[in-house]
Amino acid sequence: EMLGKVYESLISSEERGDAGIFYTPRVEIDFMCRISLVEYVHQKTSFPKDEIIDLIFNPESILHLSNPTKLGTIKANLDKIKIVDPAVGSASFLVGMMNILVEIHTLLDQKLNKKEENLFALKQKIILENLYGVDVKDWAVMVGELRLWLSLIVETDEKYMDIYTKPLLPNLSFKIRQGDSLVEEIAGVNISLKGEAFTSLPNSIKDKIHALIDRKSAFFSSQRSADLKEAKEIELLEQEIFKEIIKSKIEELQTKIQQKQNQISFLQKQNKEDLFGNDISFTNEIEDVQKEITAYQKELSKYENIFSTIGSKTEKDYFLWEIDFAEVFALKGGFDIVIGNPPYIRQELIAPPTEKEKNYSEDEWRKLKKQYKEKLITAVKTSWPQIKKINKKSDLYIYFYYQGLSLLNKSGFLCFINLNSWLDVDYGSGLQEFLLKYMKPFYIIDNIAKRSFKQADVNTVIVLIQRPEEKPNDYPIKFIVFKKPFDEVINPSTIKRIS
Repeated sequence: EMLGKVYESLISSEERGDAGIFYTPRVEIDFMCRISLVEYVHQKTSFPKDEIIDLIFNPESILHLSNPTKLGTIKANLDKIKIVDPAVGSASFLVGMMNILVEIHTLLDQKLNKKEENLFALKQKIILENLYGVDVKDWAVMVGELRLWLSLIVETDEKYMDIYTKPLLPNLSFKIRQGDSLVEEIAGVNISLKGEAFTSLPNSIKDKIHALIDRKSAFFSSQRSADLKEAKEIELLEQEIFKEIIKSKIEELQTKIQQKQNQISFLQKQNKEDLFGNDISFTNEIEDVQKEITAYQKELSKYENIFSTIGSKTEKDYFLWEIDFAEVFALKGGFDIVIGNPPYIRQELIAPPTEKEKNYSEDEWRKLKKQYKEKLITAVKTSWPQIKKINKKSDLYIYFYYQGLSLLNKSGFLCFINLNSWLDVDYGSGLQEFLLKYMKPFYIIDNIAKRSFKQADVNTVIVLIQRPEEKPNDYPIKFIVFKKPFDEVINPSTIKRIS
């Protein structure tokens, strides 16, 4: 909690407002983590939701349950969960999730008569296997890593480990990564590898991804001091996987172009006269095919440019979700839970997050802001081709919705706390339509008794949305207003009433 306050204080109050950085209170974090876990476990197991609510919101109830098979199923699904905060900041949501999972696993092991893991090992396992984060600020990544490390170091015990001769700082480089969560590009070219790019990978690439997972696991759990050579080798393996994926995409496009060219040759040979002397022309068809070839060639040029750029610099200067977290997208198709508090940045202040206005003239800064906003819009359309238009007056958190939902696997859940303005302003109508058509919003939760962010002077809502396996039909959305502070109402009985 203290580190969250330190995180906020690292920049001036004016800059903090411009960057939209506000520390989320612990009560809201706990509530969001638990309602997300309830829906995840319910979706995976189909067990009665009331039972799951008891288990998640009052873990002590586990000790009174008698079905070991059911408890074992719940534990197995919690072991496999993948959770990410795309604006991780001081890692408060990751720490919140870790604490809840530690509490539940400890009681499940006790009830199932399993050998109880010491808290250091259990926390380390959860950080390694379940938690991920991204932030565009390098100092935020460092604060997040420090916070996770401190949560581990308090569990050290001479009984379990030699704390005097072996350093305990785990290598978190590949758990919380620095990068722009919203814009995926390399060499100035927008790129997204979601969807088929990962579900239809050749076995040779999948084998390398499995090797990458093993290397990352060993690197994280290593009880020696950080090995920079090993970290570099892991980055090179990521780079190698990326190059192979791009190469396979190039070969696929080259094949498509050749097929279309063969089609044109065939159509050209069909141009002739019929028995009555009338011309049979396929000119229109040929033109249509030629347009397809042009589109493929444009895409091919983009991927060839990317391929030639990979590895050309001494330092990795790009962040791609599907490469930096290849193990999640290749093996699960995305995250089970995306959770967080996206930055509160008004549309007129949206700018490249790693640039400073003072380094540019007024005209240059205006141009940079315009270019970055276009990149945000392009990224949304790349992830969701069904979206034809984005209102340019959208605040930054709107883009986090689209990107966050694209990071989920089919049936995954997104839980955000953010401004409520998207519910009643013009730029929010596009997001509302998208959610109603293609997603499955569960809850929109307000609290009129106590603001979550007094210092931000804004009204917020907590939102829980599922990315369904298929386009949903009719379904209920629950709008919930609490008239008491969250810390007075977060209990199993209340949650059962709203679920």
